[in-house]
Amino acid sequence: MAILRALGRGDPSVALVTAMTLFTHAMQAHGQTWPQRIYEDVLEESATRPVLINALRVEPELGTPARGGLPATVARWDSGTWWLSGRKIFSTEAVGLRWMAVWARTDEDPARVGSFLVRTDSPGISIERT
Repeated sequence: MAILRALGRGDPSVALVTAMTLFTHAMQAHGQTWPQRIYEDVLEESATRPVLINALRVEPELGTPARGGLPATVARWDSGTWWLSGRKIFSTEAVGLRWMAVWARTDEDPARVGSFLVRTDSPGISIERT
């Protein structure tokens, strides 16, 4: 916590995204929410450079998911991988992230809802600075 407080004194948004990254690692250690292969990639890259992770959940139509409802962002399974389409409107330090945990629903019936891990250098990703 002392590290996060020191970061927060210098730059609150850096402290926040660092905390989000640490929480993501803690969740993985507790319940292995990511596929092990992907998490190993994250850890390997983290050994050589900062690898920031944050959630993207807020959408133009829905707002914050705390109010309930299904996300408009849709995940479709095709050719052995998930393809996402949608738009998020906020994530702290989006321009500095390496991974995004994108909240979406599947196109299945019934739909499943969860976070899909997307590298920020994936094709089709664009980030609009605000």
